[in-house]
Amino acid sequence: MRYGGLFGVRLTQGLILSIQTRIGENLMECNWKEEFDESYEVPEIISEALLDQSWHNNICPSFSNDDDEITLWCEHPDFDQREMQEDYRYSVSVWYDDGRILWTGNDPKEALQAYEFHASEYRRDKKIALEFIRLLIEEIGTDNFFEMLNRNRFEMDSGVCHSHDFCDANMVMDQAFTNVMGRETDVCDGINDANDTQIWNRAWDMAKYHLFYEEEQRMKDKKE
Repeated sequence: MRYGGLFGVRLTQGLILSIQTRIGENLMECNWKEEFDESYEVPEIISEALLDQSWHNNICPSFSNDDDEITLWCEHPDFDQREMQEDYRYSVSVWYDDGRILWTGNDPKEALQAYEFHASEYRRDKKIALEFIRLLIEEIGTDNFFEMLNRNRFEMDSGVCHSHDFCDANMVMDQAFTNVMGRETDVCDGINDANDTQIWNRAWDMAKYHLFYEEEQRMKDKKE
């Protein structure tokens, strides 16, 4: 199975950089009206349902939840006032995959539904990724885990994960999928196989590009 390269349109470099700059900072109480201005007219259905994460260095007000890395963006209602000059007002993106856009549209209710759908998927995929990391360390040991991370850091091919240097990592991910989903992957069913493969890929990418290194830092902090 493939474990990288999700499909979708990516945000422009400016927005990606602003997202990455924001990550890691302590999020103080935000107010989109102060960070931008009232002319953005963020619908209450969004502002009352999600936490305001708006920041003036981003292109427009943004909303999310504490534990989600999914963001709902609210552009200006006036097309001429939009920095990105896109024909949609609302978008939902995921920051760990270079700010990839998951959904776009102009209806605030649909935007919130899209956010909730993708946030739910994210939480499920993260559970699989974390279980994969737990099982992988159990399988290959701490020293090999650190060595794997070093090799991944210098790997130029995005389709390669050096966990395979130390074990059959596909079998480890398969077990993680089963543990979280409560069933085996549907590798023979044409319809479900496509869905399961997407879940598999997202969980692996989440681990490889993000959660591996969080676990590395956690383990180093524990030693100190």
